Amino acid sequence: MFGRLITQSSTLGEAITTVQRIVASHNSGATYWLTREGDEARLSRRFGIGERAFRQADLMTVALMIQLIRMVAGPQWQPDEIDMQSVERDDGPTLAAFPGARLRFGRPATSIVFPSVLLVRSLAPPRASAPVIAPAQERAWTSAAPPRDFLMSLTTLIESLLASGRCDVVSTAAAAGMSVRTFQRTLAESGTSFSSVLQRTRLAMADRMLADPNVKIIDVAYELGYGDPAHFTRAFRQWTSLSPNEYRRLRLREMELPAAS
Repeated sequence: MFGRLITQSSTLGEAITTVQRIVASHNSGATYWLTREGDEARLSRRFGIGERAFRQADLMTVALMIQLIRMVAGPQWQPDEIDMQSVERDDGPTLAAFPGARLRFGRPATSIVFPSVLLVRSLAPPRASAPVIAPAQERAWTSAAPPRDFLMSLTTLIESLLASGRCDVVSTAAAAGMSVRTFQRTLAESGTSFSSVLQRTRLAMADRMLADPNVKIIDVAYELGYGDPAHFTRAFRQWTSLSPNEYRRLRLREMELPAAS
């Protein structure tokens, strides 16, 4: 859907506007924008984890940006200047993918520079066989975007961070694009705390996963961010007074009962 909406744009500038609109509705942790610098334009993206931005996310972003510009500049086009949020490290073979580009690391945003005249160039028309996305289809897809409500969005964010083992209050605040103080104040204004939302999120995820008899307890523990399954078992007992295995047996038994009339 994302790619098809972009290819339906008439010019590169319109395609970039489409990217900005879609990302804003589906990813609360990333922001794209376009700036003009004389005869050049800079396409930028800022990811909400600041200076700790993941290198792989940066590389993927740059690759996607380059592919977008190549839609009008040709398949061999390369940027002369690339900024990355992530810090520099010794990965020359990866950076060799951008020959001739001036690379800067630890920047406020990830960005590439290209001639601004390309913004008004027409994109190649979609193939005749490519289905056209009607406005109603796009509205339906947009309505399925992640929640914008703070607590619901935070739950979604925590779910995505747990398996990485980086779900402490500092990392989560950074991923949400907030200072720790602002993050905790917003939680307090919502009548809760980070530890409470984290516990509820873990319990909801555990409930879903334990309802599947094919999912191993150790996999549930790792998915919830526990490096030691025994720590998960102790925490789960505190939440429910049951071990994960005991809870699973009861959960599966409930699922087998006929619905009440």
